[in-house]
Amino acid sequence: MERPYSSSAHPLALFLQLLQPFPWFFDVPKGQLKPLELRCRPDVVKERQDDIFQLRCIPLFQFRDTPIRSVYRLYEYMCAGFHTQVQYETEYFFFHHDPDRWTPDNMHDLEDEDEERYAFVASILEALIAAFNWRLSMGLQRDHSRLTFSDMDANPPKLFRAPGWAIAVPPLPAPLVLAEDVDQRKTPFIDRNIYGANNGHIMELDDPTLQREFNWSSFSLALSRLDFLVAESAVLEQHAPICIVASGGFVSLWYLIVIDASVATEQLNSAAYSALGNRMTTQDLNYFIDPVVFGSMYGQVQNELRRLISQVAQDMHLVKGWANDEVSLFLTLLRDPKDLFDRSIQQGLLLYSGTNLRIYGVLWLWVLVRKMKRLQMEGQPPREVDWSDCVCIAQRMVEETGETVTKRQLKEFDHTDREPPVFDATIYRVNQRFQAAFGFSGFSD
Repeated sequence: MERPYSSSAHPLALFLQLLQPFPWFFDVPKGQLKPLELRCRPDVVKERQDDIFQLRCIPLFQFRDTPIRSVYRLYEYMCAGFHTQVQYETEYFFFHHDPDRWTPDNMHDLEDEDEERYAFVASILEALIAAFNWRLSMGLQRDHSRLTFSDMDANPPKLFRAPGWAIAVPPLPAPLVLAEDVDQRKTPFIDRNIYGANNGHIMELDDPTLQREFNWSSFSLALSRLDFLVAESAVLEQHAPICIVASGGFVSLWYLIVIDASVATEQLNSAAYSALGNRMTTQDLNYFIDPVVFGSMYGQVQNELRRLISQVAQDMHLVKGWANDEVSLFLTLLRDPKDLFDRSIQQGLLLYSGTNLRIYGVLWLWVLVRKMKRLQMEGQPPREVDWSDCVCIAQRMVEETGETVTKRQLKEFDHTDREPPVFDATIYRVNQRFQAAFGFSGFSD
């Protein structure tokens, strides 16, 4: 079976990195930047964490890694705006193979010499503990098992408590604003005068009534509202219709539907209108925009679209990340992200068509590769819905092309050594499920 370091351009250097320096456990990297410095220089985080996808899969790294170092990775990701990595790091911490050592409530005082950084990491620790307690209260255990509510009634889970030193870290004397899109809801960050720190992938802490699951009907309403707001935006109106490419569960849920006007809404909500037919709800819409067509206005268009999405969340009482562009992080692994955008449009899977907004499904092959790489990450448990997605996507590709998915195709997007390729073992396991479902092999050499 392939090892994670086998795909590195310099596997020996990566291996030696795991053996040094001494002492045995890794320390927090020197030269930590301040929050606003990280916001302005995300390239520093990319360079420092360049091999993190591979390292999280290597047992030796897991053994030498420390909870404090993980908290500082979360700090860097949040400040730099790499929110998908926040999710991965949170799951890596929660499901770490040594839970007795990786306990957030026993972490010693970080005593960071920088006032802003100290307040930030203390807020992360409190948010992390709140997220872990929420998972435990829902029956999810750190060994990947689950408890029923009757089990928890008989033996209530032991919850974490924030260390006294973290609770005692005072608010900053002046506001620290990381982004213009400031969320005013109560979080440990707001309590410490830190604004614009998106901790949505650690957990939405304060309002359990926010809608987090979306079906066809609820997404339709939210996108109709977003379509209207695009027309009202001075920045986006001139580019309308805005075309975006969606991936993840949204693609599984949606498909271009030609509906007779006489069909009742109740009938639509009960029907399995799904691109893949394997799910009826999803948690968010992951998207990216054309990285070239907007030219020098790319950043402005991107920020305006984020602002309107937040406005929809506020207007309709949705979780803030109901639609997000965090999938853009994975585009940095490609030589030509524009090529992926164009091929996705050419694929022609139109999921939503409004007056001012159009949403296309991402290229099937790319999302299949991303799903399969997620399944083989040791830092997080494989999700049943990801297995199902992989089988259904492969079936759709076979149906459309009349040919099986080849290993060569699955390596088409391996443009960097920052993450391992799809392992043969992963292909084998997905193909086993494919054969069980359809009676023939969906993958070949």
